[in-house]
Amino acid sequence: FFLMIRRPPRSTQGVSSAASDVYKRQVLHRSEYSGFSNLQSLLILTAIKTEPSRVMDYVNRLDNYNAPKLAQKALEHDLNEEALAIYTKFGNNEEAMDVLLTKIKDLTRAALLAEKLAQPSLWSKLGQGYLIAENVEEAIKCFIKANDPKSFMLVIGSAERQGKFEQLIDYLVMARQKLKDSQIDGALIYAFAKCKKLTDLENFLAQANSANIEQVGDRCYDEKLYEAGRILFNQIGKLGKFASCLVNLGQFQAAIQAAKKADSPKTWEEVNLACVKAKEFQLAATAGLKIIIHPDRLEFLINTYEKYGYWEELIKLLDSGLALEQAHNGIFTELGILLAKYVPTRLMDHLRTYFQKLHITKVLKACEENLLWKEAVFLHYHYAQHDSAVAIMIDHSPSAFEHDIFVQNIQKVTNSELSVSYTHLRAHETSLHLVCRLLLEKKKN
Repeated sequence: FFLMIRRPPRSTQGVSSAASDVYKRQVLHRSEYSGFSNLQSLLILTAIKTEPSRVMDYVNRLDNYNAPKLAQKALEHDLNEEALAIYTKFGNNEEAMDVLLTKIKDLTRAALLAEKLAQPSLWSKLGQGYLIAENVEEAIKCFIKANDPKSFMLVIGSAERQGKFEQLIDYLVMARQKLKDSQIDGALIYAFAKCKKLTDLENFLAQANSANIEQVGDRCYDEKLYEAGRILFNQIGKLGKFASCLVNLGQFQAAIQAAKKADSPKTWEEVNLACVKAKEFQLAATAGLKIIIHPDRLEFLINTYEKYGYWEELIKLLDSGLALEQAHNGIFTELGILLAKYVPTRLMDHLRTYFQKLHITKVLKACEENLLWKEAVFLHYHYAQHDSAVAIMIDHSPSAFEHDIFVQNIQKVTNSELSVSYTHLRAHETSLHLVCRLLLEKKKN
């Protein structure tokens, strides 16, 4: 038999290299086939796979090959510069820009390409690249050159995060010419506010716009942009917030006028509090008189004045409130409590004049806490609490006992032990009086 010896197969690399040599002879040596598109494409394709260092030379020397497919193949083999050269040579400018931005990642070269070709689509792509790189200032310049507002949400978010409000205004002015959108208008108002361009803001509001002005106003208010907030809330008639902005700006007189239009207890409270803090007591009283007519708001007002130690102004305010048509029992009661705490010499007159309009339990508690026993007896007597009146006169006889009042009450007590207690008290006081007299006589002798 014959021994069969098989030849080993040629390597793929060897086949490719041989093919490459054939393509070179046919294409590069100016044969009759050198201009054939298929041969040029095969030569470059083979080089991409086997001789990547020669690809750039072939790309530049040849000019009749399938550029889109070969550029894509070059990208698949990480030959980014070669792909860029192919796209640039054949005028595929947008694809060239994509390679610079996403593969080579060179914004400087991308900017040079955009400047050279001056095509809106390239400026738009470059703007996107700058956005990704968090360089919103350059991104805005590109979008303006492209007259392209499509990425307005990304631009607004990025510019606000980076504090580029001046540049954002330029962008949004351009965007408004191309698109009608409430978010564009709202962002422009906010940018005017952040840049303190209040005249521009007022001029903008005088024109037709689709912004949610209240929403932007709330945002300005939360960020203490009160001048802008004042303009915005006044524009839409939100008088409570308008007054609040004036208060925070220290424009108290104007705040009072705005609060009168709003006529809201919450607004009056805010104005009153600010005026109290600023020691604008006359204006605070104007606001306060609008608050005290609401029983559920009275405690807040009292706490405000007492917190800052302005009890005298508070008493003046409640005194003024007694004459109001809407005056209620709470005003008379709280004034009584304040007099017990701060001006006890006035309390008895207040009780005698207004005892029928008082919440007796509250005022009695204040009298007891401040040891005002005569006043406490007066209240118990006038509310037919005779046992309590007598008990106080017995327990606190040096300051609380008055014979005529005691006689009037003792006849109406229901607790007989009080009479016994009084008898013991009188006996003790009589004995004490006699001892004192004897001591005095002895001292004289």
